Amino acid sequence: MRSNYEIQQQILDIATSDPRIKAVLLNGSRANDNVAPDPYQDFDLVFVVQELAPFLADHTWTDIFGKKILWQLPDEMSFGTEEAKDGFTYLMVFEDGHRIDLTLFPLDKLGLSFERDSLTKVWLDKEGHFGDIPPASEADYLVPRPSIKEFQDICNEFWWVCPYVAKALAREEIIHAKEIMEGPVRQMFHRILEIHVGVQTDFAVSLGKGLRFIQPYLSESEYAQ
Repeated sequence: MRSNYEIQQQILDIATSDPRIKAVLLNGSRANDNVAPDPYQDFDLVFVVQELAPFLADHTWTDIFGKKILWQLPDEMSFGTEEAKDGFTYLMVFEDGHRIDLTLFPLDKLGLSFERDSLTKVWLDKEGHFGDIPPASEADYLVPRPSIKEFQDICNEFWWVCPYVAKALAREEIIHAKEIMEGPVRQMFHRILEIHVGVQTDFAVSLGKGLRFIQPYLSESEYAQ
């Protein structure tokens, strides 16, 4: 398996040698100094490119990163593509286990629709487009402080949809019961847990996707329950 350093150097070598690639940005957990690194982290990358068309004309150019065992082009799929966007994304898993999520973004849209993630590190900037970028932080991912109405609505929605689970179980509609339980019930439950932690921490922490970092903020009995 290639080391993280080898992957980074390969990416930078590719971008440095290709004049069409103007910048390389690293996003996600690898840009977050508060997340302990592990072998399962993806490389979430943005290539700012001169234009998209030459890259999209033949997707096999991505073979330069290594041999893929599975990949996905979400912008060309028959679902999940309702929202138009200026970039194009490749999701790639390679035979050595590494995963690269690469978004190409056109240079001419940089000042119009590019939304910088707070967890961003600049790996390469050939033309100085990101000279004023602040240090990577979790600012975009802190637990949001709810309004009184939002809190009341979350509680109301939780109790409103819970009986649907009970009714589905009584009717022996197990699949439907799981859909409700894992959908709106769990969504509202997660928001309540976020608020619970937010109150304790003055809404100054990030709990990660799917509350993956919540355990230290709950008692042993709360977490077990």
